Amino acid sequence: MRRFPIRSPLLLGALAALVAVAHADGQANAPANSQANKVHPIPGHALTGMEGRGLILLPLQFVRPGDKLGWVAAMPSPRDFLHVSDSLIGASLVNRAYRQKWVLPAALRRAFERGAGMIPDPDALPEQQLLPYLWKPKNQLTDPLAGVLRDIIVPHDSRYVLAPVELRFASPYDALPGTPPPDTTKGAAPAVQLAVLRLALIDAQGMAVMWAGDVVGDTARTPQAATASLATHLGDLLGAP
Repeated sequence: MRRFPIRSPLLLGALAALVAVAHADGQANAPANSQANKVHPIPGHALTGMEGRGLILLPLQFVRPGDKLGWVAAMPSPRDFLHVSDSLIGASLVNRAYRQKWVLPAALRRAFERGAGMIPDPDALPEQQLLPYLWKPKNQLTDPLAGVLRDIIVPHDSRYVLAPVELRFASPYDALPGTPPPDTTKGAAPAVQLAVLRLALIDAQGMAVMWAGDVVGDTARTPQAATASLATHLGDLLGAP
């Protein structure tokens, strides 16, 4: 599949404008162990069988603080950064994974605003059980998340949900074992990181996680560029025939 990198000046500019002193909203603190940092790739042909079906894309819930370059610590609002990241991810999926009928986060927010308390807030979902250092393969989806997702899907006539759970930034040497160390004979290594996204495909009616795994972007010098690269990679992976 041909790749068309996301270079929307509006979206990238919005991401750039969000970077400066951290607030706690939207952040998920991970334990200091190797399990929290391992990358588990999503399965190949991850949306096989979903062609023509409605698929709800949830908003991205968490960004992990503590990256080595301090990108998250420099954000005025991690939650706002995640909202703009939602736009990048949604645009990539609509353009590349076009065999699915996507319900995007903006539609979920409108349903919440119209729901008068009957529809859960899609930006405050209890997805902690899906975090990479807590999730165990073959675990049953449990309440409160299971019940909340059943309510989320009702207005949209779809049982399947794609949940971007956590965004984190890491050096390629930490995220991708086997990456050769940088050549520092001609100066310091470049200050770059890549974005890693944990996401899960969920059957909300059956209360089952069909798969959970990670997508990795290219190295970049800013969090907005790293996130744009990640969105492009995600669209390519899920749009692959």
